[in-house]
Amino acid sequence: MREFLDNIDVVKVDKKVSPKYEIPAVSKKLNKPVLFKNVEGYDIPVLMNLASSRDLIAHSLGCKIEDISERLLDAMSKPAEVKVEGELDAVEPDLSKLPVLNHYAKDRGKYITSGVVITKDSQNRRNASIHRMLVKDNRRLGIRIVKRHLFENYKEAEKRGKPLDVAISIGLDPKTLIGVSTRVPKGFDEFRLVGALMEKNLNLIKCDTVDIEVPKSEIVLEGKILCGDREPEGPFVDITGTYDSIRNQPIIELTGMNIRRDAIYQGILPAGKEHRLIMGLPYEPLILKEVNKVCDAMDVALTEGGSCYLHGVVKINKRKERDGIKAIKAAKKAHGSMKHCIVVDEDIDIYDYADIDYAISTRVKGDEDIHVFPESKGSTLDPRGKDDGTVTKVGVDATKKLKNTERFLKEGIPGEEDLNLDFYI
Repeated sequence: MREFLDNIDVVKVDKKVSPKYEIPAVSKKLNKPVLFKNVEGYDIPVLMNLASSRDLIAHSLGCKIEDISERLLDAMSKPAEVKVEGELDAVEPDLSKLPVLNHYAKDRGKYITSGVVITKDSQNRRNASIHRMLVKDNRRLGIRIVKRHLFENYKEAEKRGKPLDVAISIGLDPKTLIGVSTRVPKGFDEFRLVGALMEKNLNLIKCDTVDIEVPKSEIVLEGKILCGDREPEGPFVDITGTYDSIRNQPIIELTGMNIRRDAIYQGILPAGKEHRLIMGLPYEPLILKEVNKVCDAMDVALTEGGSCYLHGVVKINKRKERDGIKAIKAAKKAHGSMKHCIVVDEDIDIYDYADIDYAISTRVKGDEDIHVFPESKGSTLDPRGKDDGTVTKVGVDATKKLKNTERFLKEGIPGEEDLNLDFYI
């Protein structure tokens, strides 16, 4: 994280600020990397918005914005090796030493939002993923676990009647945050993907009180997810900017803590651009890969207005008339939480909402090109869906008709692209 910080512009706030609402509010207004150096009641500064734009993520990955999905797919196909070198020294855990933030008025309490949660399954295979964690007291956390790999590891441990060893890494660079958020097959070590993104073998460090390895981090929490224990978690503002439900969720009891001498606490603003990008962007390579099975996919973007999760735009090189609907169905398959999908041609800039709007306005005939899929499984985060996440999904084929493509060509002025405006102004 430190190396990345040294190579980007960071706003530094010297004024004393409160971790209760003030830091989140300033972070939301700035929407760029910001380091709060003087946090009321704490000796540890707070970093926000580290991966709050596609530009920052592309810079971290060493590619252009439009190449992010291909970069992730390439890394997934060429995972790096992971080695364990060194051990941490843990001290007695005390969460009161960390400037954990209060974000929104109706949140249940203080939430750790950037923690990468690392566990192992019964076959000793590592899993890493980001989860929100509610501070219960100085050594206990409530953790929201969705039904993915961590959930499977936890249920497996419960069946054995043993708590699940866990480590939580806080303070990581965008490559690591994106890498551990990318959907990979069960048993695939996310840190091998992170190493591939870093273009080197990744060294991990062994924890002190649990049998888990972690990447170099600002702060590491060690503990166990307890068997059978559940306590209310939520309300919590999630990616849509609305409150997620209250649920009974598992409890982490901490057994150790490691804080580097000059540590920086990293937070992610719930419903901020960073949160949405880290949660949604890793689905884009999966969509691109799935759409490429049925037609020539060029790029994918989950839109900011759709919380980088519920709305997607797919750019294709259309060769057959049904490529549009095929792309819609493939995209739905790849990302089950996406509610609305728009498919456009190669001449549309999918990062320009006006261009997408243009494609819809000039290339869509409602009774032929809008496809409705009622009673579909979607996201429980969608306020318009049912409690179980059931929604109506819509696909919009905003591609040109192949029979008369000349009617859809966007005409330019001869010489327009080569003009140097400095000559005229």
